[in-house]
Amino acid sequence: MDAPLAVDSHGQRLTELSTTAEPTAQQVGGVPCPLSLVVASCSSKVLFGLNRWRQQWELPGGMIDADETPRMAAVREVLEETGLVVHPDELEWVGLAAFELLNPPRRELAAVYRVSFVDTPSVHVSDELLEVAWLELDSPPSKHSALDLAIARRTRDVVR
Repeated sequence: MDAPLAVDSHGQRLTELSTTAEPTAQQVGGVPCPLSLVVASCSSKVLFGLNRWRQQWELPGGMIDADETPRMAAVREVLEETGLVVHPDELEWVGLAAFELLNPPRRELAAVYRVSFVDTPSVHVSDELLEVAWLELDSPPSKHSALDLAIARRTRDVVR
């Protein structure tokens, strides 16, 4: 078995970030894909939010609703969580993040997108996020999601 890309403090693992075709449904090859994430960057910084319940800095994103594509969910989630307005065509498809999760043990995928800004757009907190900030990936806050940080770093390093 290959070494995971990241492991969080609960033992959950990010095992792969693959550049596969963009999904249009919540299943890919029989594996659930219930989540979309957005790596929004400006200069050398990436947008993260401090999750109210998990008390850690995470990428904007969330669950895909039954009537949505992963891309539509990414647009909705980034708006709901940060106030950042992104048109679906502005999102660049990155790939699928594969996770090995616990409680219950399962494999899940997340659709990962990115968007870049020349000027830093204004953002705001939401019911889900206590703080929102543009953070340097090389000096993350102590309470960060190891899995999301690894996704952001890998996304930054993917050549366009």
